[in-house]
This record gives sequence, C-alpha cells and structure tokens, in this order.
Amino acid sequence: MKTRTTLTSVAYCVAGFVLPSALVAAEPVAYDRYYSQMYKDCNGDAETSLDRVACTSNELNLQEGRINQAYIMVMRHLPQPAKDALRANQRQWVAAKDRRCTTGDLPSMGWSRSVAMRTCLIDETIKRRLQLEAM
Repeated sequence: MKTRTTLTSVAYCVAGFVLPSALVAAEPVAYDRYYSQMYKDCNGDAETSLDRVACTSNELNLQEGRINQAYIMVMRHLPQPAKDALRANQRQWVAAKDRRCTTGDLPSMGWSRSVAMRTCLIDETIKRRLQLEAM
C-alpha cells in the first residue's frame, strides 16, 4: 500500500503541483551512458552520414520502446485521477520534446541535422524514461 501512495503523490507532482527532487537533475547528465551497446557498435562502424542516421533511428526506436514500458508500468499502479494527470503531462512532454529537438541548436541542413535531431530525441526520451522509472 505504501508504494501505491508514493506513486500517486509522484504522479500528482508530475501534473505540476510539487516536483520531487528525484525528478530534477541537479547537474547535466550524459545520457549517452544509457545508449544501447548496439547503437555504440553501429555508430563506431558507421562510415557515412547515412549510416549514422540509420544508427540513430534504430536507437530512437529502441529508446521509445523502453519509455513506453516505463510509462505502462507506472500507469498500472495509479488511481484514475493520477493516470489522467500523468497522461496529460506525458502529452505535454511529447510536444515540448518535439519542439526542443526540431527547432533548437541544430545544424541548418543535411544528414548532420537529421543525426543531431535524432540524438536530441534519444536523450530527451532517456531523460523522461529515467523520470518515469523514479516514480
């Protein structure tokens, strides 16, 4: 029962009431340490920009699967009001992530832009997954 209470309070915090310190990184985090070994190997073997785009696309798909699992696990233990709050917050996060990673400091064009955009999406997805897992 204690777990359920904790999860509920964290979900309401996510909705914008009080953000617990566990969800706020005090220092910048190097999210590349959470990249899959498959991505690291792929990127190390990449010979062209197109190869790097393929590597980042595959990693993004993998990380999206991981965040989906984390989201499902958190949602399973929440009462309906907290589920509604987390769902709304997740939608806001998706929109903010997409804006941040498509309009931020990216190369102006070409494959480099595509790789930089996907890398940003990967990092933001990992960051959010870690927040969800902390719930």
